[in-house]
Amino acid sequence: MWLAVLVTATLCRQAKGQSSLRPIAARVAKQWREAGARVVVMPTRFVFDDETLVISLPANMHDACVHVALIATRGHGFHARLATSTDPFEREPAARATSHAGMAELYHCGGSLEQTRQVVLSSDAGRGAVEIVVATAPTRLGAAVDLVPERASGSVPGLVDAGPMPLLASVEVRASAAEERAKREGGLPAGRTSLWVNDDGMGEEALLLEEGCHRLEVFAKDDRRDLRSKRARVDVDAELRDSESGRVLARDRTDAPDARLETCIAQPTYARLVFAGAPRLDRAIMTQATWPIPDHVPRVWGPTVRGTFARALMTHQVTHLDDEPVIVVQGSPGTTPVALRAQAGACYVAIAAPTHGRPRKLELRADVGGRESFDERSAGEDSALVAFCANGNVTPTLHVTARGTGVRWALVVYRVVAGLWERAP
Repeated sequence: MWLAVLVTATLCRQAKGQSSLRPIAARVAKQWREAGARVVVMPTRFVFDDETLVISLPANMHDACVHVALIATRGHGFHARLATSTDPFEREPAARATSHAGMAELYHCGGSLEQTRQVVLSSDAGRGAVEIVVATAPTRLGAAVDLVPERASGSVPGLVDAGPMPLLASVEVRASAAEERAKREGGLPAGRTSLWVNDDGMGEEALLLEEGCHRLEVFAKDDRRDLRSKRARVDVDAELRDSESGRVLARDRTDAPDARLETCIAQPTYARLVFAGAPRLDRAIMTQATWPIPDHVPRVWGPTVRGTFARALMTHQVTHLDDEPVIVVQGSPGTTPVALRAQAGACYVAIAAPTHGRPRKLELRADVGGRESFDERSAGEDSALVAFCANGNVTPTLHVTARGTGVRWALVVYRVVAGLWERAP
């Protein structure tokens, strides 16, 4: 009975969302038809949080310009692109767009639906129904957002140019500062490595990482003092992969002059560091610092999961654990509540990590007497951590939510030293 009620409620919500979006889609289709285009209104699609859909476009529509209008609720954020039917995630897209007020439009002139047969749509924020209108015409049509003025955003002020980035200190000075920072955080500097930069600004290095947590930082010279340099800024990106499995151990694609990679390895591993963005045909410097994996990190799920737990602790500056976990739980997809028998006044750290599969979403929440702490991770992020303190006689409840096919997860909870009653004045 409850299942029937849930399904009925879900269908009603979807139908309600469709009923408000269908008239907008019909209006766009009508205006495009009046402009001389061949138009198809496709079936409604439903997209979940952090989900990616590959939508096949209708065949037998041949014209110079292809237009696709994507219409969702106003608060739904997504991005989309046109792609060919072969290898859509790897080939350069024909057109891209990011939604504004729940609406986006893709177009590409100079081809036909024979070349652009799919739309790749990825949800960034929210979930719900998406209406899809496809049109082809000999020339470019008017923008779909102009046909739906209630979805048009106001004028966007121009970006303010912050000016050029100040010149950076020398590579040696920045590397020394990184080593001192690692020492203050309890790490052990493991020396520097000189890296050769190719003529395309890229380089790589083979590494053997011993068991432990590692921080690798890559520093490149700021060549903007050179009159021949045309660069406005220095931005080095880097990636660290397991040489055997190809698994990404760490990645830095931030807009920063130096690259920082942090990972925890529970067994000796051969890895390959690749970086880009350095001045070509020059030298870069890599510094390395290490931390031991804290005692009492579980080994039962193997070295990969042990490294994931250690990485979550390292990210939150937890470098020492006094005792074994107070609770260890395994679970499957869905939402699982876990009650914790806690000591009044004590504080805890809970970590959830996948043991099998790659979840589209992993969320960990701690509910303590109406107070809630949560950590929500999307695809590609491999752990969630929350910290909380028990209050009075309230029993904390943890909720683990995992979405994905074949996903299994593990949860560990540690009691940490906190409270004046545990320390001498």
